[in-house]
Amino acid sequence: MHLYSSLTNTHMIAVVFNFLCFFFLFLKSSFISFVVHIHNGKNGQTVSFVTDIREPPNEILWKHDGNKVVEFDGSEQKAFGSYEHRVTLDWHSADLTISNLRYEDSGLYELETYINNKLDRKQYQLEVIGKFFFFALFNLSNNNF
Repeated sequence: MHLYSSLTNTHMIAVVFNFLCFFFLFLKSSFISFVVHIHNGKNGQTVSFVTDIREPPNEILWKHDGNKVVEFDGSEQKAFGSYEHRVTLDWHSADLTISNLRYEDSGLYELETYINNKLDRKQYQLEVIGKFFFFALFNLSNNNF
């Protein structure tokens, strides 16, 4: 009898634990988008992160690996660090264009927008590659070593 009751308690704990995990994952997914948009860019070239935002945001913040890239507070824009003079931010759609790409621009970009006091987040992954990579890839695909 004692073994049966301990199995029942263990089973019940597992059921409750699984339910709570599912509930919190569902709750989290309803607030945060898990879609990561992947982009490739060539060293020295330009890349644009195009959003699907239709209504102009009240505030916009773009971050790269957790560090601020550009911020718009509803009236003015400020670019940070090495992104000064290399970024163009569309205040109506929150689209971001980065020119003169560098290898260190590779990484995760996060967009935070506030529209009517509602926070929305999107993620974009950028991999900056050089001309040599394209040349090697072309040569390998044609078996020209």
